Amino acid sequence: MTMPNVKVQMLEPMVSDHSPLKLEICQAQGKKNRPFKFFNCITDHPQFMQHIEEAWKDRSTNGRMQTVWNNLKGVKEAIKSLNTHHYKGVDGKIKEIRRELQGIQEEMSSKLQNKELIDKEKELKGELEKWGKIEESIYRQKSRVQWLKLGDSNSAYFYAQMKKRNHLNGIQSLTNEVGTQFMMEEDIEAEILGYYKKIAWIKS
Repeated sequence: MTMPNVKVQMLEPMVSDHSPLKLEICQAQGKKNRPFKFFNCITDHPQFMQHIEEAWKDRSTNGRMQTVWNNLKGVKEAIKSLNTHHYKGVDGKIKEIRRELQGIQEEMSSKLQNKELIDKEKELKGELEKWGKIEESIYRQKSRVQWLKLGDSNSAYFYAQMKKRNHLNGIQSLTNEVGTQFMMEEDIEAEILGYYKKIAWIKS
């Protein structure tokens, strides 16, 4: 899990009683634009229904299906806006809250029974619990682990499963019909496009 771009292939032993290992360091997959994903935690936002109701308005006079399509598009934009403004960078928020909480607790050790510090610590603990549950919910949804329930601080497990799933879904290397192996992302993409273009040309 700590080295997802490394792959080990066991080769044939030939005349030896040991099998040589071939270590491949694959290119990290680049981040490309992906379709927006709806996270269940967004529905817990207090203004969620208000945003949906405002977005679901008749924006067309071209027929019922056009109206539905326009309304769905408006709802998607509203949900994307909620996600961007309130749920983007959850891990960074948690780290910041933990740093602030640590600073408050260190200050409390020299200022005992300070009401302001006690109240601030309580507030930060509540924020940490809130965002911890949100992070856990997001990782669980991304990992698609259904048998494990939320609430037991399983974020690390969900995150590991999410990374494993992303790695398995990626194409680290590709061998064409003549035995040439491609490991660079742009070469893999060109080979796949070329293959399907050839298939389309043959069928036409």
